[in-house]
Amino acid sequence: MEFGKLSLPSPSQLKGSSAESEAEKFLLSQGLKKISRNYHCPYGEIDLVMCAGRELIFVEVRHRTHSDFGDPAATVSKHKQQKIIKTALHFLQNRPEYSEFGCRFDVVGIGSDADSVQKLNWIRDAFQTEVSNS
Repeated sequence: MEFGKLSLPSPSQLKGSSAESEAEKFLLSQGLKKISRNYHCPYGEIDLVMCAGRELIFVEVRHRTHSDFGDPAATVSKHKQQKIIKTALHFLQNRPEYSEFGCRFDVVGIGSDADSVQKLNWIRDAFQTEVSNS
């Protein structure tokens, strides 16, 4: 009998999961409602899908141990944006209950400054696109 390999998360994955939890807690405290976390499809992953009224918010969470080299949110490249957009379209195609909702793409950057003070930067409408739910 053969058993599958046990796959333990890497330290980087653990930090990423912790950052996502922190971002989720913060966004909930701002009045957003969680729809999904770590939505996967063949195109990629969206860290958080949140809702505010009749608007879906697709959130990319970025973490850096030290933000001395710039804001973690600035690391979302055009290529990564395109993957997020394709994944958001996949989400919308598979969740018709949100067909009448507006959409936006936010980034939450989490990092520490030189004094190890945790910083959270929420960028609303971090990048623009024409996403159609229909």
